[in-house]
Amino acid sequence: MGADTTVTHRGQVTLGRVSTSEAIVREVTREILDGRLPAGTFLREVNLAETFGVSRQSLRAAFARLAHLGLLRHEAHRGMRVPVMSKRELRDVYYVRALIESEAICRVSRCPEVWPSIERAVAALEALPRNAEWSDIVEADLAIHRVIVGAVGSPRLLRAYEMIDVESRLAIVPARLNQTKRMVAGEHRELLQVIQRGDPEASVARFREHLLFGTEEILARLPDEAP
Repeated sequence: MGADTTVTHRGQVTLGRVSTSEAIVREVTREILDGRLPAGTFLREVNLAETFGVSRQSLRAAFARLAHLGLLRHEAHRGMRVPVMSKRELRDVYYVRALIESEAICRVSRCPEVWPSIERAVAALEALPRNAEWSDIVEADLAIHRVIVGAVGSPRLLRAYEMIDVESRLAIVPARLNQTKRMVAGEHRELLQVIQRGDPEASVARFREHLLFGTEEILARLPDEAP
């Protein structure tokens, strides 16, 4: 699919044992993060209702939830669309992440008691199978960063970080084309090892390197401005 495509019919999809709308949210989220619904794709109610075997009412409730999360955007007279992130937006997301996470990294590098929780999150990423879906890698990747920010113990800092959670996920989607699970896991293992040295300055410096890992390749695939 290109940057301005429309989903028509993708075959029957079996939903999990949760509420219908939540099951749709999970499936569409996974397809967006895996790149099966590329940025710019329009979602049509009639086609998806048939694909999922659900009512259009349930589908609309799921769309509303996805729009609230920032995974879909409504365009007048055209419907719901997977957001297209621009170079400027990506740089801004990473700028905010750097502000928040640099402070968090600085603090946790001085708190050995929180390192085991980060270790568990890194181990969870490493434990994913070699052929894991990219959406699972994204979730495990960002889970590590949430643990680091959460370890500071500031609910407000964590809420600030979670405000850009969806955009962080969308920003990582193009990385699937030139990164592997092994590469992503290795980056996080190296970051943790620097944190465990207990040197705040070195930890922040390594985090900033980590944040830039693969960024140039991602930027090369994005438009200067969102269409």
